[in-house]
Amino acid sequence: MVYGKSRKVIKSLFPNYLFARFDPLESFRLVNWARGVTRVLGYEGTPTPIDDEVIEIIKGRVDEKCVVQKALHFSAKDPIRITSGPFKDLMGIFERWVSEEGRVRVLLDLLNYSAKVELHYSQVEKLT
Repeated sequence: MVYGKSRKVIKSLFPNYLFARFDPLESFRLVNWARGVTRVLGYEGTPTPIDDEVIEIIKGRVDEKCVVQKALHFSAKDPIRITSGPFKDLMGIFERWVSEEGRVRVLLDLLNYSAKVELHYSQVEKLT
């Protein structure tokens, strides 16, 4: 590992999950006991259906390399505003994503000094 260098790592969006379309009345036992299946998500033995709309939203975010992109699209040099925390209402410039857990680096201009601050993405909003 090289310190100070960032690297991209591809991780599963839903690790160990498989989305399957099946008739629960006819195929539940077959699916539940299939090799590799630990359990079918549901409540009291009834599988939880997922709306087709949700699946289409996920499919719509898949790029040409079959990677699902994050819902928030911040790009380098995007103007942002901090929405919470000690820097609330300060304006800055988005620099980059720092971690898979949602940390971002923002450049703030404070009294003629550019400070780099790392925040959770939920604390910033993109200015239009």
